[in-house]
Amino acid sequence: MIVIQSPAIAEILCFSERLKNLARQQFIAQSSVEALNDSILPRRTFTPEFKAEAVRLCKVADRSITRIAADLNLDPTTLREWVHRADIDGCKSPTGELTTDERVEFVRQRRQIKQLLIEREILKKAAKFFAKESP
Repeated sequence: MIVIQSPAIAEILCFSERLKNLARQQFIAQSSVEALNDSILPRRTFTPEFKAEAVRLCKVADRSITRIAADLNLDPTTLREWVHRADIDGCKSPTGELTTDERVEFVRQRRQIKQLLIEREILKKAAKFFAKESP
């Protein structure tokens, strides 16, 4: 019988068990799909809550990211990226990398610029066309 001495350790173990169960459920669901479909599966997707819990476990646990990733049936590189992204979003990264919100805004602005360039080209062609028709 295991006696838990610290509330923090008890909380870590509780989170660990919850994450293991979530990972196990996702693995079972994926295995069922593989049994039905022999073609290449799409990438697995994870809920933001699952990612947040996995990152939190990495930060408070005394185990390595590799071990936690194995327990959750994840690739260690994926889990490291989640931890890195959480550090950046939490303003703990001194490298000046973009936060997730900034990246989303950046992508939105790039799309908008692309659309504006297309519209400008259309307007140029229309101006040429109407310039030819005027007497």
